[in-house]
Amino acid sequence: MSVKRNVLVLLIAGVVAMGCHRVFASVPESADRVKPLSAGADIPDVSVMQADGSAVNLRDLLTQPTVLIFYRGGWCPFCNMHLGQLQEAHAELVKLGYQILAISPDLPAKLAESVEKGDLGYTLLSDSTMAAAQGFGIAFRVDDATLEKYKGYGIDLEAASGESHHLLPVPAVFIAGTDGTVKFAYANADYKVRLEPAALLAAAKGAAGETVKLPAPRQSGGIPLLDALKQRRSVRSFSEKPIEQQLLSDLLWAAFGVNRPESGMRTAPSSYNWQDVTLYVFTPEGVWTYEATGHRLLPVRQGDHRKLAGLQSYVWDAPLSFVYVSDFAKMQQGDESFSADYKLKIGGIDVGHISQNVYLFCASEGLGAVARASVDAKAFAEVFGLSPHQHVMFGQTIGWPSED
Repeated sequence: MSVKRNVLVLLIAGVVAMGCHRVFASVPESADRVKPLSAGADIPDVSVMQADGSAVNLRDLLTQPTVLIFYRGGWCPFCNMHLGQLQEAHAELVKLGYQILAISPDLPAKLAESVEKGDLGYTLLSDSTMAAAQGFGIAFRVDDATLEKYKGYGIDLEAASGESHHLLPVPAVFIAGTDGTVKFAYANADYKVRLEPAALLAAAKGAAGETVKLPAPRQSGGIPLLDALKQRRSVRSFSEKPIEQQLLSDLLWAAFGVNRPESGMRTAPSSYNWQDVTLYVFTPEGVWTYEATGHRLLPVRQGDHRKLAGLQSYVWDAPLSFVYVSDFAKMQQGDESFSADYKLKIGGIDVGHISQNVYLFCASEGLGAVARASVDAKAFAEVFGLSPHQHVMFGQTIGWPSED
């Protein structure tokens, strides 16, 4: 009987070990290969530890809008500097109804040391197993050469985390809603580059807006395809007549919506099904991103920001503009790496498909549209907190053609 029990214990231990190996084996070998969660994604079902050593499910902490800050550890001077800078935004974030949770691989005992050093405006949490970092797609494996270099500086990652996984998170900031979804995401593989407090405040104000649940899109009707092709053209003069919500719903579905619910596939093809494109929607009332799976608009910024959608003056008055952003970090196929030029081509192809869908829908509905390269990509990235691997491809303006 004891032999059977021992065999059973060994089998269970082997399965557990294999399971752990599979989890860690899937972690990228470098920081520039991580795939952070995007806006609209569900907050992962993971546990973290509080400074007193007690475990808590991260979702259970989301009782109010939350800023989640992932940092490398108390040993990192850049992390400490960033956490100090974010104190500047703390009071304003609290006024907006937010709490701040800062998560690192440090053991709870290490967190307690940090708490004792000063009056922090945020809660420190331990992710020593790196389960949360993996769930958010920002964990990576530190190579042996870097581990040795750290040891030369007196930094022992195993002692800091109490684990031998040799994993670290890419520094990142996520804004989570009480509905358990990501409202904003920022990650940078360069640990020296962090999200500025002003950019975080702007993102928090935008995320505080309401999600727009679009009406069900109409998926039949319109004019024949050949007639739409015949009428397809670029229009650069628009009336101020608004686009009503049902028509916007139909347009977004036609552009990049889910047309095969059983698989989640879209109306526009995506290379390797990477789904690298984020569609920003600009109206006089605000800026949103389109989440196709829920067919809804996620708030980014309130107010009229149409000048960020393009440089031409007609963009600033048109009722609707799209800006297409491609996330090069999603362009990975196993261990295969792709050049920046190849990723640029892929991003251009994927966005081109969506843009043509927009053109054809507009031709069918009597709307005008024009695709434009003239977007100030640098200003756009700064205002909306794009990561270095997110690239503005181009914009597209839509509206009722002017009668002039």
